[in-house]
Amino acid sequence: KYATKLYSDSKTTEQPLSAAKVQEIVKKKLGVKVSKRTIQHNVKEGRIGTSPQKPGPKGHFDDDTVLNLSNAFETYVKIKQINGQSGDATMRKLKKLLKQCTTPKKDVDCGWLLKSLLPDS
Repeated sequence: KYATKLYSDSKTTEQPLSAAKVQEIVKKKLGVKVSKRTIQHNVKEGRIGTSPQKPGPKGHFDDDTVLNLSNAFETYVKIKQINGQSGDATMRKLKKLLKQCTTPKKDVDCGWLLKSLLPDS
């Protein structure tokens, strides 16, 4: 935030600061190394004084999907508890399951999920 604001503001002065000079100032003042190219790119894109973009794609779940996933996980945990398998519903395993359910795949068959939820009978 500070680097892009400083670089942008200095462009309007008689002696504008270079991205390298801004990088040095930020390193001395905040102790953070910011790439010169990143400073230039963010100012060019108009992202001045804003937080840096997060890496990766933006989320694509609407509110209904999030609600359905939440309800499914709650039901999953309750079924595991009823079946006496509450050890299978650890946070680590739930995170892995969530990742499997939300990663886009072609021709996904979720029968394995139903089989893992229901006890063998």
